[in-house]
Amino acid sequence: MIIGTVDTSTTAYIQFPFFTGTAGIRELTDGRLQVAYFAQRAVAARGEGVIGDQRYVVDGPASSSTVKGMIVMYVRPVALD
Repeated sequence: MIIGTVDTSTTAYIQFPFFTGTAGIRELTDGRLQVAYFAQRAVAARGEGVIGDQRYVVDGPASSSTVKGMIVMYVRPVALD
């Protein structure tokens, strides 16, 4: 399956236990968001956080980009009970 993007990238303020600040956001066609941010050092990106008014959970391990200090992770919306 090829996963594409829905629209162009934007920026948003994100709040996760391991990073809080501005990040680049790209919506993927499978419903997840690709999130890229700069960090002094890589830390385990896991758990839940907030982007805008929506809660998200990290979906898989984060990876370092070829751009020094840039971390890329994927998140998916948390289903409301």
